[in-house]
Amino acid sequence: MSNENQNQWQTNLLNVNVWLRLVFMLFAFICLWIARIILGVVVILQFLLVLIAGHDNDNLRNFGQGLSKWVHQCLLFVTFNSEEKPFPFNEWPTVEPTEPYQAPEVESKPEPQSQPEPAPADPEPTYEGGEAEVELDDEPVAAAGDVPSFTEDKPAKPSPEQQSPEQEGSEQQGSNQEGSTEKR
Repeated sequence: MSNENQNQWQTNLLNVNVWLRLVFMLFAFICLWIARIILGVVVILQFLLVLIAGHDNDNLRNFGQGLSKWVHQCLLFVTFNSEEKPFPFNEWPTVEPTEPYQAPEVESKPEPQSQPEPAPADPEPTYEGGEAEVELDDEPVAAAGDVPSFTEDKPAKPSPEQQSPEQEGSEQQGSNQEGSTEKR
């Protein structure tokens, strides 16, 4: 290091104003910690008042605004963004008038009167066998006749455990006959 830099470093290190600022900053940190708790209490009290009374308290609202501005001033000072020391070394921040908070009115909905439920509409007629066209959304759709029936033509086959040896043999012959007719 050069002598010039070393002298500057010693001058800064022994500067009383820097050490005095550190004391103010530590004091501001302690006050900010306490202000955080006080601000939390103000918020909870205001919420409870609005919940119970329907409006906030003017004094608490003004105090909350002043405390918020003071916290802002403290943070500016601590972060070296301002040389102006906050309260109690300066005046308390001025509070600007604001409109009081009024809880919005909740419209009470009249309870619906019990009305008789409408009777179910007559069921649609079913068409068996024929092809009737039903129009839905301007597209013709075939009804009833287009739906294949899986149970109408063939009786249900019994499971292999339920079949007798005679039925198994006749079934195999039937499948052989079907296979022979398909080949033709």
